[in-house]
Amino acid sequence: MTEKLSSGFLVGRPFGGLGLLIRKSLNIKVSVIDIMQNGRVAALCLNFPNQYKLLMFIVYFPCEDNTVDYQNDISDCLGFMEQCVQMSDHNDVIIFWEHEF
Repeated sequence: MTEKLSSGFLVGRPFGGLGLLIRKSLNIKVSVIDIMQNGRVAALCLNFPNQYKLLMFIVYFPCEDNTVDYQNDISDCLGFMEQCVQMSDHNDVIIFWEHEF
């Protein structure tokens, strides 16, 4: 790991991550609701100037391989998102996802 860290810019898993870019001129306040412990899901609340609240999920789904581990990982991601939806105040929900290949 030390060698990898000293080699420069880090890309790919486990160095990848989730990100969101928002144009500053839109004047949207972004707050983090929660981030899944394994980093696969980030739940954010986007508060627009007109009081509209959008709950946004950025998700990095695991590679589909029809194993029990895959099914557990998917269930964990969906359960985390369901919990965030139930706990937060929002007008709508949107999900952005990436899938491993």
